[in-house]
Amino acid sequence: MAQFKRIAKLPKEKKAIVKELLDAFLLKNAVKEKLAFIEGLDKKAKTKLKDADLIQQFQAIEAMDEEDKNVVKKLIDAFITKKQLQKLVQ
Repeated sequence: MAQFKRIAKLPKEKKAIVKELLDAFLLKNAVKEKLAFIEGLDKKAKTKLKDADLIQQFQAIEAMDEEDKNVVKKLIDAFITKKQLQKLVQ
């Protein structure tokens, strides 16, 4: 709280510099957090998928438009459901 009181007493020009520094600091931290989140997702994806062909195929699917992605998802879902039903019947 005392720090804010000291900043409030600064001349207008210095307040602007403090604000710019604070904004830069906050932006840096936000970017750092986003990068950590993205790296975490990337690590999860790499640890879950070992098959290089599947990784490449999923990356290609991610680049598709939403409609095509939904078609691929439905095809995968149908295939998985079929396999699960076959297991239950055996």
